[in-house]
Amino acid sequence: MTPKFSGRSLGETRKLCYFTPMINYLIIAAMAATVLVVLIGVLNMGRQGENSGRFSNILMRWRIALQALAIVLIMISLWLGASGS
Repeated sequence: MTPKFSGRSLGETRKLCYFTPMINYLIIAAMAATVLVVLIGVLNMGRQGENSGRFSNILMRWRIALQALAIVLIMISLWLGASGS
């Protein structure tokens, strides 16, 4: 019989303990990438040219995707924290 820790086996708990710091780094990376895309978008607004609007649209899509990724990672982190890891 394997020992249980808050409803999980010891092996499951160890796996979650290793995953929790990694997800914090992933959240920081997603947030930093989002800020970078926003800054590039702000700088792109000052540019003139035929492809400026098209590039702004691409940056907007990337920003939305990165924000969604950051929110999903934050929700996973909250779920892991609430589940007692």
